[in-house]
Amino acid sequence: MEEESEKQDFRLELAQQVFLYRSSDVPGVDRPKLQTRILDSVYSNGLAPYYQHICTELGWQVDQAKLSEMQSRNQKQLEELDAKFKDAEENLGETEVRDALHAKAEFYGRIGDRDAATKAYKDAEEKTASGASKADMVFSQVRLAILYQDWLCVKKLLGQAKAICEAGGDWEHKNKLKVYEGVAALHSRDFKRAAEQLLDSIATFTT
Repeated sequence: MEEESEKQDFRLELAQQVFLYRSSDVPGVDRPKLQTRILDSVYSNGLAPYYQHICTELGWQVDQAKLSEMQSRNQKQLEELDAKFKDAEENLGETEVRDALHAKAEFYGRIGDRDAATKAYKDAEEKTASGASKADMVFSQVRLAILYQDWLCVKKLLGQAKAICEAGGDWEHKNKLKVYEGVAALHSRDFKRAAEQLLDSIATFTT
């Protein structure tokens, strides 16, 4: 049986959709349909902070009812995560505390709250010894930065990921780094480097 491939982070697909919506020189783009797809993804995944961001960026009117509903749902999930963290601190061990911090960071990243995610990932990293786990946390932040089209932040984060991988990262994470570096090179139109990094990453089937 073939190994099931890892599902793509929905934020990357969303970033591509927003890019297409913004690109006036791309032919055949049905913008009203694309806007509906973007908002459906935002609503279903509860990206309240990102929703406010793109409404400002793209000149869309904020649906206050939708925003309030997302914020309320997110607050409920955050309270559950806080309760798990408190339980881990008071009753469990360092591993459970680290896992609770990481879960909170992933939650903030998933809803597009950049400031809260950055702080939460830093807190989680301070309790993480594994280079592979640290690299995964940086890669998660890279995907969040791509969602916001913040390529300067992407470049900075990839520098951090490279340092982690060079200090003892495994083959799989080094190959993942090449993929992200290839994507960043594509954005900067360095097609030669992009091709080199992406082709080199094919060395593993798990990337």
